Amino acid sequence: MKFIIFTLIASSFFPPVNAQLDVDSLSVTQIQEDINFYFQTIKKWHPEYASSSAQSQLDSIRVNTLKECCRPMSITEFTKALYKTNKYFDGHTGISWDDLYPLEKKLPPFPAINMEDSLLLINGKQIISVNNIPATNLIELVNGATYKGMHPKIKIKKINTSMAPLLYLCYGIKSPFIIQYKNKEEIKTDTVFTRIPAQPQRKEREMTLPYYLDIYDKESIAVITYSTSAGKHETYLKDFCRLAFKDIIRKKIKYLFIDVTQNPGGNDGMHGYLYNYLLKKSYKFKIMESFSSYMFEKLVEEETQQYKENKKLTKKIANMKAYFYSHNNTYPQKRTYKSWIKGPKFKGKIFIIQSNHTYSAGADFCLYTKSMLKNNCTLVGEECGQYFPYAGNVVDAFLPNSHIQFRYATKITYDPDTYLKNGFLQPDIWYDVNKELELKDYINIIKK
Repeated sequence: MKFIIFTLIASSFFPPVNAQLDVDSLSVTQIQEDINFYFQTIKKWHPEYASSSAQSQLDSIRVNTLKECCRPMSITEFTKALYKTNKYFDGHTGISWDDLYPLEKKLPPFPAINMEDSLLLINGKQIISVNNIPATNLIELVNGATYKGMHPKIKIKKINTSMAPLLYLCYGIKSPFIIQYKNKEEIKTDTVFTRIPAQPQRKEREMTLPYYLDIYDKESIAVITYSTSAGKHETYLKDFCRLAFKDIIRKKIKYLFIDVTQNPGGNDGMHGYLYNYLLKKSYKFKIMESFSSYMFEKLVEEETQQYKENKKLTKKIANMKAYFYSHNNTYPQKRTYKSWIKGPKFKGKIFIIQSNHTYSAGADFCLYTKSMLKNNCTLVGEECGQYFPYAGNVVDAFLPNSHIQFRYATKITYDPDTYLKNGFLQPDIWYDVNKELELKDYINIIKK
């Protein structure tokens, strides 16, 4: 059954709060209403909380949050309390702290912070406090910047980039930091300055749109940078692929590299514009999708409304419901990939360059292209940052009283797992992609 995408519009009229975070104060009643609304919304729509055990766990988190927020609070304080619960959810669910993200770009990352066995470490030494703030409080806070299924390397990086902004937002503290730490059995104090880090090896091109093509004619190598699958760029990607592949095919390029190292995701449908020139036949996959009961019934309702004149639909809907409720709230779907245009296709060898920063639809592109083309597609780099299976079809909403923005997923897709290890997509060739790749790198990869 082909589902019609259902988008929640309730609560979407609430504006996000920015400048007045420290001005407004919330009553206990308003806070409790927001907390209940937040957790009930996730329980209602997110497929992970279909089982009674998962709902019980979510209720336990909600009760603990209510206990913590038992007094009037500023919106900043309340945002901090909710932000700490992000660690319990997937990367597409949780509190969006708008004021935090600009600070992550402005403030230098904290030096060499790590977390192991619920301890906060700096250069391998256990932190006791930062500016007299206990490490236990900081661990709770910085955990909000992480999420369930986060790649271990990205988790460490996120802890470092978010620590300084969180200290500034929540406590008004900036560098230098007074750190008390444990060195063997001795407690020591040191002053730490955060500095702007050296320029990363990998350069970011200043492009108005995130797709570009490099061709090395002599070596018969082409490199397409595919750095987002966001639907807002659909028209541009369509035209870009038409012109890029016209050039690639005309020059009879032998080796095509598609760089998705910085692709955070977007819409899987965007991949079709590349597949128009990469696929010579149709490929079909049977996948499983999971929904909450409430979401599933909404999808069925929309399907029924659209085809209400179809007499065969009643039996089809009954069979679909029977399957869904007898298979742990999952339903099979068919996914088809093929070229939708006539004309010549690329005939050479394909390399996809992936990284720990390849997520969501970007990781899907790697997984499905490899699943279809097999030996004619080589994945290069490091593990994708996206954990499989992952939740998607994200809805943005706002809490009724504080107007704090949050998001939640409404679907979990179970993709092919042939090329996964511990939930992460593996490369065929491990390669350092945390730098700007040059012609010599592409030649080296081809020779491997």
